[in-house]
Amino acid sequence: MPAIKLNRLLTPLLIVVLSALSLLGCGPTPTPESTARLSTLQPLDRLPSTESTLSKVEGLRTGGTVQALGKAPTPRSSPTGPSATPTSTPQPDAISHLDPTSAQITLWHAFTKVEEQTLLALISEFNSQNEWGITVKPEYGGHYHDLHRKTLAAVAFGSPPEMTFTYHSRVAEYAQADVIQPLDDYIANEKYGLTEEELQDYFPAVLAGDRYPAFDDQRLSLSPSLGMEVMYYNVDMLNELGYENPPATWDEFKAMCMDATQDIDGDGINDTFGYAVLPSGFTFAGWVWGRAGELLSKDGQSVMFQEQGLEALALLEDLMDSGYAYQAVVEDGDRLDFSQGKVLFIFDSLDGLRYYSVATGEGTIVEPEFEWSIAPFPHEAAKPVVGTYGPTLCVFKTTPQKQLAGWLFIKWLAEPEQAARWAMAADHFPVQKSAIEAETMKAYFEESPLYGEAFGFLEYARMEPAIAGWQGIRDALYRAVVGVASGQMSPGEAIYRAVEEAEGILVE
Repeated sequence: MPAIKLNRLLTPLLIVVLSALSLLGCGPTPTPESTARLSTLQPLDRLPSTESTLSKVEGLRTGGTVQALGKAPTPRSSPTGPSATPTSTPQPDAISHLDPTSAQITLWHAFTKVEEQTLLALISEFNSQNEWGITVKPEYGGHYHDLHRKTLAAVAFGSPPEMTFTYHSRVAEYAQADVIQPLDDYIANEKYGLTEEELQDYFPAVLAGDRYPAFDDQRLSLSPSLGMEVMYYNVDMLNELGYENPPATWDEFKAMCMDATQDIDGDGINDTFGYAVLPSGFTFAGWVWGRAGELLSKDGQSVMFQEQGLEALALLEDLMDSGYAYQAVVEDGDRLDFSQGKVLFIFDSLDGLRYYSVATGEGTIVEPEFEWSIAPFPHEAAKPVVGTYGPTLCVFKTTPQKQLAGWLFIKWLAEPEQAARWAMAADHFPVQKSAIEAETMKAYFEESPLYGEAFGFLEYARMEPAIAGWQGIRDALYRAVVGVASGQMSPGEAIYRAVEEAEGILVE
């Protein structure tokens, strides 16, 4: 190609790249949901990665990733997006003839401390033991919103990493630029894929959650572990109130909250309460699922949470107005009040198993003076639903050899023994049922019986929709909860606004 033509093609791309890079140092302040505890789905650090404000600034929500690259959104089209040596989706037979020997691939991640140490140890084992001599090079990319920006810049330059840890909504955004390699053919491949027995070993929520409705339900990623949100309850307080079991329905939940709200010392001020509210879009999702509702339609194009969401917010308003519930106003305030026996119920992520035995006074560790346990959310359907979350692994389109190498690492990391070690470091669960037989997992169950109990909840697991823009929709759900909990909005107004925002995101 003549130099002058090449320059004309590169100039617009460089402008986009420089604009993207400028965001690295002047990004917007995270939204309230970004500073709240887990709603993400936020497995490892209890902080959502990015939310709708960041997405709007970058112009990348839903169709924005493609637009930033100068392309119109074409999620169902054949591969044409910019990448390092873009390739077409290989067929199973083509995969069988590939040789990943000596492939070197980079893995970007956002983990620190225990999670990073465990990941590096696992990668070191893979590098030294895999039969093909594949080398995985880990690279810390900052917190999730920083990693996201870095990835966008790399995609714009046409040099993404071979793999990255990220959230499902981000995978969907990258896929709009046609830079994500579907994993279906690798999984189905007789030589390098999974056997039927291995597929059956995965929890259904994992395999379902890694399918992307906007891309013909292709599996664009695979989650090596899952976090979970559950209901924590004070067993001693519950028994003192005359109850033997936690609430199975929302009517029972309300009745127990009412009974738990008491003025113990007779000074006219209540000392114990039913529920300490920490607003969260992910908790809202659990409320909807617990009422046999859905967040979106199966194709991810229509809002479905109106009816059950309104019921959930009406109950929240009732509990708040009656004084049976209150909003936690300081960071981890719900956890602190629960650990001190002031509240009967909390909805929280699984990492609460570690935090609820810690009082926050100058970091002093104090064991609770009461028995406590966990349960799924109350529910109206025949079976409960448990919300699960967690970063997933995706493979970028680079070269056939490197793409196969990336899949082989993902497959290895998700195997029971490795998955057990990784899950324990992240306060998550391994994604395969047989992981319960791993020696490391057996030892952990003995050390933390409630973790073993929660493992049994995975048969009820659900994951949020894997669509571009979901971060923004979860933001809208968060604001709905805040509006009602603070008394600034009625349930009807809060739902109307949340639906309006969600529909606006879905049509972008």
